[in-house]
Amino acid sequence: MSSKSLCAAARKFCAKHFPNNKNHFIVLLVGLLLLATINVGCAGGTSTAASNPTGPGQSSPTNPASGFAISPTAATVTSGETQQFAATINNSSTTSVTWSASAGTISSTGLFTAPSVGSPTPVFVTATNSASPSQKAIASLSVVPQNSDSPSNPVNTENRYCGLGDIPHFPGASDGPAQLPTSCYYTGMDGTPSPGKVLTGTDPNALYAEAQCGDVIMLTAGESIAENPTFPHKNCDEQHYITIRTSTPDSQLPAEGTRTNPCYFGVASLPGRPTFPTCPAGGAANLGFKIVPPLSATSVFGDHIRFIGIEFAKKAGNIWYGLDLTGSDHIIFDRVWIHGNPKEDADHGIMLKDTHNVAIINSYLNEFHCNTAPGGSCTDAHPIGGGNNTQVGMYHGTFKIYGNFLEGSGQSIIFGGGNSVDTSLDIDIEGNFLFKPLTWDAADPSFDGGVNGHPYLVKNHFELKNAGRVLFRGNRLMNVWAGFTQDGASILLFAVSQNGLCPQTCQVHDVTLAYNYVTNAEQALQIVNGGVGQGWFAFEGKNYSIHDFLADGLDFPTAYAPGTQFKVELGNGTTAPASDILTNVSINHITLVEQAVTTGGFLSIVGRAPAAQAGIVWKNSAVFGGKYGVFSTGGTGNCANAPARTPTEKFNACWNEPYDFSHNLILNGDTIPYGVWPAGNITNITSQVETYVNFNGGAFGDYHLASNSPGKNAADDGTDIGADVSTLMQEIAGIR
Repeated sequence: MSSKSLCAAARKFCAKHFPNNKNHFIVLLVGLLLLATINVGCAGGTSTAASNPTGPGQSSPTNPASGFAISPTAATVTSGETQQFAATINNSSTTSVTWSASAGTISSTGLFTAPSVGSPTPVFVTATNSASPSQKAIASLSVVPQNSDSPSNPVNTENRYCGLGDIPHFPGASDGPAQLPTSCYYTGMDGTPSPGKVLTGTDPNALYAEAQCGDVIMLTAGESIAENPTFPHKNCDEQHYITIRTSTPDSQLPAEGTRTNPCYFGVASLPGRPTFPTCPAGGAANLGFKIVPPLSATSVFGDHIRFIGIEFAKKAGNIWYGLDLTGSDHIIFDRVWIHGNPKEDADHGIMLKDTHNVAIINSYLNEFHCNTAPGGSCTDAHPIGGGNNTQVGMYHGTFKIYGNFLEGSGQSIIFGGGNSVDTSLDIDIEGNFLFKPLTWDAADPSFDGGVNGHPYLVKNHFELKNAGRVLFRGNRLMNVWAGFTQDGASILLFAVSQNGLCPQTCQVHDVTLAYNYVTNAEQALQIVNGGVGQGWFAFEGKNYSIHDFLADGLDFPTAYAPGTQFKVELGNGTTAPASDILTNVSINHITLVEQAVTTGGFLSIVGRAPAAQAGIVWKNSAVFGGKYGVFSTGGTGNCANAPARTPTEKFNACWNEPYDFSHNLILNGDTIPYGVWPAGNITNITSQVETYVNFNGGAFGDYHLASNSPGKNAADDGTDIGADVSTLMQEIAGIR
């Protein structure tokens, strides 16, 4: 692969891009550079330095498509212990490699010894091909202190906030201004038993028709059937689930609480995806049972059903609309594989419409995409979607999305985007990997060609247009880019009445984003109550708590097209009604790391004049100010337009007093035009490299503050400014 020339070409996309686009409310999840299995960014270290942050001008690691790879690609190692690494060229082991590590030591044979650490610390091991030094492969490690829980034997947090009998144990009634979920779904097998008889065979529909509440349907492992899933209501209860599962013994499957992957269904690897962290003993084996639904039929799901070790696979051919759960309740997808096919449109994986008490846990959902060819059949492909309900007077919600690999070109998870009679509530989303492979990125050397040269239509990772009481915690988000209908945002809180259909019922409220990590994106967050230019205002958008959030690799060099140059967008449409003014937003202890030097800044603001947005807090956060720091998104009537020029003037023009913008570390803050900031912020520091323990070129670094940083112990709570990196790394440990 000619990584040097392609990376240079991709960098040209990072041209000046001001945010005065009338479609400022639309964002696209920024592409996140996949370490180790993809290795195509321009942020790798050199072969000889023990710690060498790589900037945009240095060579990039090589994609495995070139034949050079490292194993394992990710691991957790305890202080003082060792981990053996190996490198392969064209699938053959090689010793013609130079090894380096960002911390600790590594021998010439690839034996890594972990350094002593006091908290979970990211470390990167680099293998450089001695015969072709531009070829590099990188592994991502988490080094944990002695006596720390290790993801190789992880603590199962699937039900940490929910007890037997669906008793919620969330940490308090609220997180800052956001109310936490008030109901939960206990998904442990001890609380969802199937004590009845066992039915065996290969026709799940026929066996389900015969089954009674509490029975187990044991489907012959390695077999498959082409039929529409038809599992109607039987009016079972919480002590009598019908379990539909593979006949493979539990001892040969991933343990309860552990994600499955295609290796347990006979597929050893998938191009452009992370290496599977586990496989059956002896390698890939088809231990599941496959169901291939027809493309045009509507699936039927009833109540109190648990699936284990089942593969739901797209039939070859035209678009597939996935599994429709309309009218169902108490459904658990546990360690299943749901997928589309390469280069074929698959719009949905699971549709949570008119449902309640549904869980998707420890599962693998991939190949959900819409192509951009003329006359394409879809625009928003996602493995999980909901929030478009039609049943009046029914409760819709209590959803758990835990521990999954979720891959969609539009979004990994979306709620809203259509008409709805109400708002889905009590949504618990934890421990997931929201991912887009760089093989879908037309600017990346690994691009697979799309569909006849047309790339897939990429938008975001996580998008809420109609949802309430949402906890989004401890998730990893990677790879998203602009170039289609949006600008490259990873997370989008965008209260909107899609097509003007639900102005009194669609809303986004009470959302907590905590301990999440985004890598390689052009915009980290967009928080806007949007009117989409046509007056599509929702009922309201309010009560958001965002804390201990980390985004790095911002403006990564191989993104398909340049997106917005401002890393967070905040506000509401300039003609928003009083009910839909953005209210009660707390952004606290976040860290935003630029990989490329932006011509924009860290924040763009939109709103109606005079100041109307109330309860706005931005504090204790570390950001790079860029060229402009804070800017207006533009548009007629925007409160952030001139004559408001300085950041303080823009805040005063858009945010009702009292607001709180304090205790922030704004790198480059004193050099921006009109650089007058509210009191109580640190603005005289310029270098990202000197601010963090290991800037590492702006991607996959160690973003604890350096010991001499003025942000140490300078937050208003006495801790370091920026995200609580140690706790965040514990939250996401083992997600890959």
